[in-house]
Amino acid sequence: MLETAESVLSSAGVNFLTVPRTWMWLKDILAWYGDFNLARNTFFKKCGVITENGNHKMPASTGIGIRTENGALCAMELAAIAGICPR
Repeated sequence: MLETAESVLSSAGVNFLTVPRTWMWLKDILAWYGDFNLARNTFFKKCGVITENGNHKMPASTGIGIRTENGALCAMELAAIAGICPR
């Protein structure tokens, strides 16, 4: 999900550092929330959203424990602001 979002952002000429807000829908959220957070934090470190020196640029985020319409384990929506893509 995060890699797909990164690809979509890249095709628009931006990256995760331009994302101020995410919404994530997670089926059975309590059963795997720890694993989800680990995967998300690992991904955000790779993207520079979480840095080793503690300068985090984490988007505001809401995790919602509901099933998706198509039965997927997770889904995501995000907002990005073009024109502020940091290097």
